[in-house]
Amino acid sequence: MQSFEERFEIGLRQTIELVGGQSLAVHVSAGALLYQRVGDETVDVAAVGSSLSFDPGAESSETGGFAKAGLSVVLAPGVSAFGEAEALWTDEVESYTGSGGLRLRF
Repeated sequence: MQSFEERFEIGLRQTIELVGGQSLAVHVSAGALLYQRVGDETVDVAAVGSSLSFDPGAESSETGGFAKAGLSVVLAPGVSAFGEAEALWTDEVESYTGSGGLRLRF
């Protein structure tokens, strides 16, 4: 099985200059998404000389929406700290993820 994800997204971004050459960038976005599964819908398994096929029961497509928000602070030339959160809703799933860290550019 393989799947494709299509997204339509609209967002806003604002950058604010801070003291000492630093800057803060804030962004928010939201949109709609569509997952499409293609190919054979059965999964084949072979174990200890026996083979088995089963249908995982997944729909061939799902629709939903998502929202993201994040920020990035430039600490020095080539160094920034960032954080982002995303919420995703489909017919089948509700998911919340986040990430953050330091970004170094060479």
